[in-house]
Formats: sequence, C-alpha cells, structure tokens
Amino acid sequence: MRLIILEGPISRAAIAKRIGLSIPSVMTITENLIGRGLVQTVGKGKSSGGKPPELLSVVPDSEYYMGVDIGRSAIRLVILNLAQKVIFGTRIETGAVQPEEAFVNRLCTLIQSSLAEAELDVSRLAGVGVAMPGLIEGETGHVLFSPDFGWSDIPLQNWLQRKLPYPVVVENANRALALAEGKWKGAGACLGDGTGSGSRTVLCVNMGHGIGAALLQDDLLYLGSSGTSGEIGHITVCKDGPLCACGNSGCLEAVASGEAIALQGRDAVASGLPTLMSELCGGAREKIDAKLVFDAAKQGDLAALSIVDRATDYIGIALAMAINILDPDSIVLCGGLTKNGPIFFDKVCESTKKRRMRQAGRHVDICLGKLGDYGTAVGAAHVISYNGWRIPKLEHYY
Repeated sequence: MRLIILEGPISRAAIAKRIGLSIPSVMTITENLIGRGLVQTVGKGKSSGGKPPELLSVVPDSEYYMGVDIGRSAIRLVILNLAQKVIFGTRIETGAVQPEEAFVNRLCTLIQSSLAEAELDVSRLAGVGVAMPGLIEGETGHVLFSPDFGWSDIPLQNWLQRKLPYPVVVENANRALALAEGKWKGAGACLGDGTGSGSRTVLCVNMGHGIGAALLQDDLLYLGSSGTSGEIGHITVCKDGPLCACGNSGCLEAVASGEAIALQGRDAVASGLPTLMSELCGGAREKIDAKLVFDAAKQGDLAALSIVDRATDYIGIALAMAINILDPDSIVLCGGLTKNGPIFFDKVCESTKKRRMRQAGRHVDICLGKLGDYGTAVGAAHVISYNGWRIPKLEHYY
C-alpha cells in the first residue's frame, strides 16, 4: 500500500521487484485491494518487449485519516486522503489550560465541526489520530504526564473514544512527527531504498515550546521498555540549572526550549541590561518570545546573542550525546526554533560537532524537517495507519 501511495502509478512487476515478493503474491494482494475499492488501474506502462503492464494507483477518496496536533500554543487539525494529500486543515489558539474534561469536550466539538466543514463521507474516515505532548502509554493512549499542560493520569484516548463514533488513537506528539518526517514524505523518509522503508535509523527532534524526540529504526518507532523513549528534553545538561516543568532541574527543555529562551530574554530586559530586545518588545516584556530574541541576535545584540549561543550549545550537547549512544543515520530537526535560519541551525551543528566523540557519528546527516507547522498533525493522521492492527477495516496495512 505504501509503495503504491508513494510511487504510483506503478506496475505489479515493479512492486514485486521493489518489495521482494513473488508476482503471484502481488497479484493476489492487489486484486484484493482493487476489489475493496482502494486501488485502481490507471492505464498501461511502457513495454519492455512484451505486453504493456497495467499501472496501479490508489483511489484517493476511498479512505480518509484525521490528525490532531494538541500544542501548548495552538491546536492544528488536518484530514488526509488515501493518497496522503492534505484536503483540509485548520488552526486555533489553545488558550489557557482548561479542566481536562472541558478541554476534551472542546476538542470533540472541533473535530466534529471540521469534518462537517470538509464535507467528506465520514463512513470512509478510518480514524482520528491525536498527537499529545508528554508521556503517553502506548497501548491505551493514557496521558501519564504532560508537563506542557500540567496533566497527570488522564485517560485521553478513552474519553475521546467514548464521545466520538470513529476509532481514536492517542500518541506522543514527537512520535507522530517522526512518522511524518521519517517514514512518509519528510526529510528522513527517503533514506535507504528511496521508498521510506529500509534498515535506517532516524532521530527526529522537535524543538518548539518544549523539546522532545522520537526514534525510528527499521521503519518502526522505538518505544523503549516502558514506552517513554525520546525524552531528550528532560536529560540534564546543566546540573545547577533552572527548575523544569517536569520537576527536575537543568533539563535541556528548561535551558534551551522556545519557552526557556523567551524567559531568558524577559529576564535580561528586567535586569536593565542594555539590549535591543527592550525596543523590539515596545517595553512590554511579556511580549518577548523566542523569535524576538533571535531577531535581536541577528542584529548583533550582545544580550540576545549570549542567550542564543547558550541555548544552541546546550542543544548541541544533547545531540552529541544522542550521536555517541545511537549513531543514527539521520537527525531531523523540527519545530519553531528551526525557523530562525542559520543563526540557529549552523550554531547547533557546530556545537554538536565539537561535543561528539571524535569519529563517532561521522556518517550522520543533520537536516531540517520539511513539513512545517502542520507536520505533527500530518503525523497524527499517519498514527492511524501505523496502528492499523487496532482497526479492523485497516487490515490492508499489516
């Protein structure tokens, strides 16, 4: 299915060659998919001497997937068709943290209204994937702890499933983003054999309001023994550093996330340091965010440059740790901080190179994500097909 989605129109012989299945096996599987209305023939390919081969493509509107990205600053929602094209997208401000059940009610209303606005046949909706920051129990979608929202022990998937008439799967936001960037059409998706499948290791690091990561190995998410892998934002990089929302001190997230950079900028202005940040915020310190700090740094402001240098150095320390331990093929950097251009990316790469063990990770490719602000929402939609074994109508995915 994924090969047809990504490379269609494609012949059965080409599918057999790329995947390593026999022609009869491919014939049986594709005929089943055609019979179910998911795949169609779309003409003939070029002949290599015999009969021109039939070409196969997916039927785009035979199946839909919804993805919801619950961010601390914004909620983004997308709908994908079977061809993985985004056919609907919307964004609303998250606003103040509400009581959990009130938030879930609001989320369900947004999902239902978006489906109505998109005017699609909901009987063809395979499910709703929800990407949530924090520690998420893999089998149940239970929010064990979300520092961004201050939630603990919240049965989010269960609550949503009781209120919505379609399958719902809740996953960690960084893992959802990794599925989009590392497995489908993102920056790490074309490693290996070019189809997004192969024996490759991709570390996707999401740096925005907070910092998190997820690891794809051999095209599968690596979860860890307790399902909590990827918490790169909560490794200690400064043992005497500020208190983190997780309860520890000196975490990477507490010193180098977008929120941490903004707080450092506000503190610099409050302390009376001569800085361009005072002018850029118009005297309203609460308006200082990470972008403003980077904007001041790009103009040579010493206070802002000091904040940026410190944050990017800490990120480099964390990435060097990851390289020394994992030796991945690729590290994909995503999230709002990556929008700040070379002053962020080049400094992070320089720090990473300086901090990693000599010769370690010499083949690793550090690159920027391709999918932008809606990458996590798109990944949340992919969570549905990735977890197709939970959904009877999606047995064609496993």
